[in-house]
Amino acid sequence: MKRFGVNHLFSRIFETIAACMKPIIPLLMAAGFIKLLNILLGYTPLFTVYPQTEIILSAVSDATFYFLPILVAYSSACHFKVNPLFAMVSAAVLLLPDLIELLNSQEKIQFLFLPVYKASYAYSVLPAMLLVYLMSKLTGLLEKISSKTFQSFFMPLVTVLLTSMIGILFVGPLCTIAGNGISTFIFTLQDLNPVLSWAVFAALAPFLTITGTSWIFTAIVLESLGNTGQDIGYLVSFFVCTMAIAGVALGAFITEPDSPDRPTYLSAALVALFSGVSEPTLYGICIPKKSLLAVTVTASFLGGIYQGIFTPCGTVYSFPSVSTVLMFYQEGNPANLFHAVVAAAIGFIAALSITIAVKYVPKLFVRKQSAVSS
Repeated sequence: MKRFGVNHLFSRIFETIAACMKPIIPLLMAAGFIKLLNILLGYTPLFTVYPQTEIILSAVSDATFYFLPILVAYSSACHFKVNPLFAMVSAAVLLLPDLIELLNSQEKIQFLFLPVYKASYAYSVLPAMLLVYLMSKLTGLLEKISSKTFQSFFMPLVTVLLTSMIGILFVGPLCTIAGNGISTFIFTLQDLNPVLSWAVFAALAPFLTITGTSWIFTAIVLESLGNTGQDIGYLVSFFVCTMAIAGVALGAFITEPDSPDRPTYLSAALVALFSGVSEPTLYGICIPKKSLLAVTVTASFLGGIYQGIFTPCGTVYSFPSVSTVLMFYQEGNPANLFHAVVAAAIGFIAALSITIAVKYVPKLFVRKQSAVSS
């Protein structure tokens, strides 16, 4: 009974995430295709002649991801049935340039007597979603205990102020601390068993992307690239994960010929393969079809094992994808690129194969049993 309760809880969490993210999936796919266009145009002389064009296209593609907390706040407000404008303002507070500058400063930060944990909220999903969920509980409580006069004049003030403070002081830091905890765990595991550590991290990568905590590792990657000229392996793990996600999307496209979502599956696969944007597949396919999320995790783990054995690394920061694969080229060490590609290929082939097997192998087994019985 207890196990059922836990399973039911996780099922409800994933269903809620999928419901909140579903309206945003078309925007994520559009941003992914624009990013892909930007990458492809980079192989032409266009950006050499018109260099500002690349910056403008990057801004268009990055806007969806940077302001993702506000978009998530709106869709979550629709799901939890609270005022979308209240939700969007509370999430926008976390992205305000003055607040970001303060959080990035070296000084100790306090709100009255309460310490403020330094965190980054751009590109995140979970903080905004949790914030709007708490807002729905708060507004429900205020509506029960307050008069209509209070609700008319003070509800917006109290709701936005309290929710914003909860986001800054508790919800945002909690998600950041969780991400930092995963990073510490991986570092500790690397000292004990490097092969297992990268396999585990690659397997966790889908969940990091789903919650938006994968961006915590961006700072680690950039710092490592700046200090040593190479990433210790996080970019390769995300490359493996992204290719596994693309394999799942392509597998869904192959195994569901009658599905009305089939064109979406193919689009999601192409976006993941060539632009490195995996969110459309995760939110649109893997979360609603939980078995495919398990396939993604398994395939990523297998690719991560190969990564852990040969330890390839990234040398340039970008979204890992087929079109940006040269980010793993290391001068004087051509095997680095080879091992990164092989690790990602293992993730892709394993995900595609398992997705097809999960769909067709049980049917073949049933048919064989029926033939034997007859």
